[in-house]
Amino acid sequence: VLTWLLGATFLFIQLNEYAHIGFSARDLASTLAELYRADIDATGQPMSPDPFQAVKNAIEHYRVDDVLISTFAGESSRWLEEDLIGRTREITDKQVEHIEVGRPAAAVAAAVAEGGAVAEGGDA
Repeated sequence: VLTWLLGATFLFIQLNEYAHIGFSARDLASTLAELYRADIDATGQPMSPDPFQAVKNAIEHYRVDDVLISTFAGESSRWLEEDLIGRTREITDKQVEHIEVGRPAAAVAAAVAEGGAVAEGGDA
């Protein structure tokens, strides 16, 4: 999942890897419903199955304040192998943050609360 902060609105980009079975739309709808129940302003849309193309498309078509990319941990992440984080930083002057699935929520919250970048390391 690729997430952009649009002011106080979050934009979720769900890659279309499983669109042929409806998984992408269901997963995105579920995420947006949970955020709505938590009073978080969010929108989202399915995009290209290629993560870098999805990032480029979102940057071109939305006003993006920051980019947050969530990936699997290190060696199990195709996105890290393809240097998605570095390639994204090359095409935008916005802050690009990265979190890994499986990191304890407290560690992520502490990093965000301190205003630092969320730890880089490892695709969700």
